[in-house]
Amino acid sequence: MAFCYLQKHTSLNLSFTNTVALLSGNVGNEGSKIYIGNLNFDTTQEDLSAAFAAYGDVKDCFLPVDYEGNPRGFAFVSMEEEAAAKAIEELNGTELDGRTLTVNKSLPKGQKATPKRKWD
Repeated sequence: MAFCYLQKHTSLNLSFTNTVALLSGNVGNEGSKIYIGNLNFDTTQEDLSAAFAAYGDVKDCFLPVDYEGNPRGFAFVSMEEEAAAKAIEELNGTELDGRTLTVNKSLPKGQKATPKRKWD
């Protein structure tokens, strides 16, 4: 009931996990958010959570989809700070479902990563 209320009466786009955190007062305790790029379109939330669970407790896993419900090829995983750092170090450049993953700490929405200069 509260989840429906929040979605109907706020402009927030919340996952179920974030809604529970908001209602329980645990906002800001999500740890670190990790960006995972170059995902196979057949990779599921369960596959991704299992890969990251080897490094610690996965608090949230989100795979965005387009308007037709097709995966967009990237995801976000939330973990505790230390577990996230270990997962980023170990999983960046590894293969999952036939694709080489790009794994980085997620930047705040709207902020772009600084481009790497090719002449260095």
